[in-house]
Amino acid sequence: MNLFAARVATDASGRPALAVADTLLAIPGVLLEAAAKHDGAMLTGGVRPESVALVAPDAENALPARVEHVELLGHETLVHLRVAGDLRWIARTPGMEARARDEAVGIHLAPQSLHLFTPNGPRLPC
Repeated sequence: MNLFAARVATDASGRPALAVADTLLAIPGVLLEAAAKHDGAMLTGGVRPESVALVAPDAENALPARVEHVELLGHETLVHLRVAGDLRWIARTPGMEARARDEAVGIHLAPQSLHLFTPNGPRLPC
């Protein structure tokens, strides 16, 4: 699982969101109430490699990333990324996806694929 530190913030519409680097990520409905109880707190977010979608680097609400390494496995590709400067993640994509080393990409996460954990470890909602 790709893990990252995130602060619970408020988006432009007043809903809780996760601040990761300079990007606000939507919090899925099932976690909204629990996340609101942690307003301003740091949480650990997690997302599985198959839930990391590679998009254009200038796509709206995309986390900035750079390709570090690509593993072409035939039926799938593992793209190793440096996200938001210093996080290292893996994206799992179907088929043979050619990406260049140091290529700028954006990342979108499906909100329903997001896992949140409190600083001392329990998974939200708690």
